[in-house]
Amino acid sequence: MKIAIQLFGHIRTYKECVENLKKYLSPKHDYDFFMHTWSKNEAETSSWHNEHIENIFDINSLENELIELYDLKSLQIEEQIYQNLGKVQTNEKFIDLFGIKCMFESMKKANDLRIKHEEKNN
Repeated sequence: MKIAIQLFGHIRTYKECVENLKKYLSPKHDYDFFMHTWSKNEAETSSWHNEHIENIFDINSLENELIELYDLKSLQIEEQIYQNLGKVQTNEKFIDLFGIKCMFESMKKANDLRIKHEEKNN
């Protein structure tokens, strides 16, 4: 069985995640990985978590490493251009609506990469 894995959003802990992800994938299946991410490794807006890490590296310089680590069929890296869309309050936290918009946008773009690959490779 061929299975598509779509990765999206900021790559905060990409090295740690790839090890755990691949550890739990069944060797019985064939996996294709697709990734959409942003040019900074961490969001700069308020979020549901407080674990923000510094944007200390240029993700574009990691393109080859990401492709190799995840054996990506397709990768898209884009810059986020901030838009003030306001905030929403959840459980005493304020979450920036721009971050939520970007999460869904990244999710869709990862799916678009898979669709494009599927059409090209039948």
